[in-house]
Amino acid sequence: TFALLFRLSLRRGGSVVASLFLLILAFGASSIHLFARPHIVSWLLTITCFQILDSSGPLNIHTNANTNTNNKDHFYSLPVIMLFWANVHGGFLMGFVLLGIYFASGVIQFFLRPEERVQILVWLQRLGTVSILSLLATFLNPYGSKLYLHIYGYLTDRWLMDHIDEFRSPNFHGLAQQCFILLLLVAIAALVWSRQKPRISQVLVILFAVHSGFYAARNLPISCMLLVLIVAPMIVSPMIVAPVIGAPVPSTGIFEEGSERKEGSERKGRPLFGLLNRFRSFNQRMGAQEFYLRGHVWPVAAVVLLFLICAHGGHFNSRRIMDAHFDPAHFPVGASDWIAQKHIAGPIFAPDAWGGYLIYRFAPEPMVFVDDRHDLYGTAFLKDYVEVVQVLPDWRKVLDQDKLKLVLVPKNSSLANILRETPQWKAVYEDRTAALFQRGESATGN
Repeated sequence: TFALLFRLSLRRGGSVVASLFLLILAFGASSIHLFARPHIVSWLLTITCFQILDSSGPLNIHTNANTNTNNKDHFYSLPVIMLFWANVHGGFLMGFVLLGIYFASGVIQFFLRPEERVQILVWLQRLGTVSILSLLATFLNPYGSKLYLHIYGYLTDRWLMDHIDEFRSPNFHGLAQQCFILLLLVAIAALVWSRQKPRISQVLVILFAVHSGFYAARNLPISCMLLVLIVAPMIVSPMIVAPVIGAPVPSTGIFEEGSERKEGSERKGRPLFGLLNRFRSFNQRMGAQEFYLRGHVWPVAAVVLLFLICAHGGHFNSRRIMDAHFDPAHFPVGASDWIAQKHIAGPIFAPDAWGGYLIYRFAPEPMVFVDDRHDLYGTAFLKDYVEVVQVLPDWRKVLDQDKLKLVLVPKNSSLANILRETPQWKAVYEDRTAALFQRGESATGN
């Protein structure tokens, strides 16, 4: 996904240095959600749909020549993409958001450019047809229309949206969130100083990306990727001869403006212009190097090498260089080992963030009480879960009614502290990360 993001940034006119810098920021912002789960596919398909829509707009002739104008073949691939997307992850709604944004931008341009209304109207008709076909394609899933009812019920449940961390606004004290802020500041600077102004559709995408990024933490990766694709060509567009980017184009980035000033002004800012010239020269050399290495030999070689290392248990030439494991400081690794040794059966009450790990370790037994697939459990069930985790007045009632005999929680959590003071429960295992409690009558081990 990020390799494609980098390639598209170059294709749209961004320089290697600028695109790489923005890519690093986007990757940093996405680190909060780098999990082996289907939402990763939504990232890939979001930037794919954006590129298809943005490169097939009705008025691309008025913008930088680097965009692939009127790419009709790819345009009609959107229904196929949406068919696949709807069967992979609920993020397929992002495709319809982008379709709506570009339809709205087309309507705005229809009224702002009366001399080109025929061309815009034809494009709007094509977009409308593609949107309808895409919508119909999404109904080809195992649940049909019930898929939409499920997603609607989940996303409109205010209690869930207000209590699930990834749907709440980001905490900007983290590194990933700081990357988003820095990328946003770069975008603002580019919009102010670049002579290459965004199209109406791109302005709407920027507004959506900024709003969604501030609204929910889980939106940060997609928000950053969309910003990168729009902002990268605005920072600097040096004349680089490369098929990836297209024919050589005049520099129009924010670093090029000073080159048109009079000689007297240039002498006054000679150190600055010298620095900018060196920067442009570096950009050109990097672009030429990227062009030279544009083939697939090196990426394929890297993938094959990593595959061989994984196949040998992380060893290369008898030396271990890869060690994939769950961090005992964040997951109940020691407690899980103890449970396995004692052959203890579930179900186990544990934090939802640990549920997936416990399923991975013990499936099909012992069963967990909850994991972080919140939409599968429902609001009423999750309210009971929160009642226990936050030690609210009815916390004992929930454990009793579900006949739970095992509780695995962080060692210094409120629930762990109160269980230590409850005679009915006994701590049978503790380490620096987790504490495992059993009801007294069934406690085994020390």
